[in-house]
Amino acid sequence: MRPAHARVQGGVLVHVAPSLMKRLKQHFHRFDFGVSAIFGMNGNVWVYCTPPGAIETDELNDVAMPIATEEGDLGHAEYVPTAEERERVCRVRNCLVALDAAYIAVSPTSVQAAYDASVKAGVGVREMLLPEVRLQICQTILEHTAGENDRSSRAMGAHTSYDGPGQ
Repeated sequence: MRPAHARVQGGVLVHVAPSLMKRLKQHFHRFDFGVSAIFGMNGNVWVYCTPPGAIETDELNDVAMPIATEEGDLGHAEYVPTAEERERVCRVRNCLVALDAAYIAVSPTSVQAAYDASVKAGVGVREMLLPEVRLQICQTILEHTAGENDRSSRAMGAHTSYDGPGQ
């Protein structure tokens, strides 16, 4: 008989400032590059490698659910991530550290933007923790989010000038 709580393994727990955590509809997120994360409102983010074939998407509820075997086991307890998968987990961890250091809101979108910026810049996982590299990654994120905000405000017909009362 298994205990009521699950054993946590194969990932890393990262703590960021709780005030930076963005409230989400779904706090479990699976990234396209094979890494998953659980975003806690208390500032804890659990980052782990998604075992191949371990997630089934419930399209009706837009929820990812683990697939259980006949024995009731989740089936991926003995899964050992490859070096490349562990490197991706570490890259996400370093992205979270960079976002926290720059006081940028933590959400799946900002983590994805930081990950993409670090890969595009050709930065190694270890070099991501250097202050000048973190600054470069965070500037790219801010430019990316500022561009999205400009597009969304134009799409909604927002006015950028104030005519004053009664004018």
